[in-house]
Amino acid sequence: MGSIEVTALLDGYINIKSELFIGLVDAEAGRLAEASFNKPGPRRTPVNAYLVNLGDQLVLIDAGMSYGSGPALGHLPAALQAAGVAPDQVDTLLITHMHPDHINGVLTSAGESLFPNAELVVTAADYAFWHDEANMNQAPDEAKPFFIGARKAAAAYADRLRQVDSFETFILGVANGSNAPKVGRFGDIQISLKPDIPRPPGRSEEVPAQSSAGLPPQRDNWQWSADVREALSKQNRRMIHPAAVFSFLTP
Repeated sequence: MGSIEVTALLDGYINIKSELFIGLVDAEAGRLAEASFNKPGPRRTPVNAYLVNLGDQLVLIDAGMSYGSGPALGHLPAALQAAGVAPDQVDTLLITHMHPDHINGVLTSAGESLFPNAELVVTAADYAFWHDEANMNQAPDEAKPFFIGARKAAAAYADRLRQVDSFETFILGVANGSNAPKVGRFGDIQISLKPDIPRPPGRSEEVPAQSSAGLPPQRDNWQWSADVREALSKQNRRMIHPAAVFSFLTP
């Protein structure tokens, strides 16, 4: 994107069971999977991070799942190494939201910071949500580790943690302070986390690309249960899927 270099890094994948999708019909999902040369069953969904090279700064958007989540996840360090980047070279960790598959990768297996020189940037609303005791207490048991993981990650970067009102304002500041073109959203990478959106227990806002969640473009009325703003998620999928086809990408 001009002088900005963006490298997609694969941390691994998760298999999302059909019961986590709203409106999905197993038989129809199986037929669509076979028609696209995929196996019927859980939707295999990649967990990605994006390394943005601004010339004089390296920004990592999300960090994957980290260690201890099985052999299918936690491969971000190897992906960074393959890209020729060491953890101590990363200047900024921009976490779209503090779900485990986005923030746990900022930690080592010992629970320490993996990126010794990086500032951790989150939205103030997201930080407040995951650090709110009332939210954690009313969350279902399976969601409580989300809160614990978010807090551990934030604590490991306590001396270099920045909370921002919006990512768009932050990104403008990063770009304006570097030698990169003065762009507001790292080119086509759009961060749409809205700090003013109320969130049910254990759920937080998604960025547009995440709202695809392995859903087939033929059924944009099917919904990923973690989406907070259903209408916006559907709108995003209708935008992303055609763009992915024209870009020779798999949504």
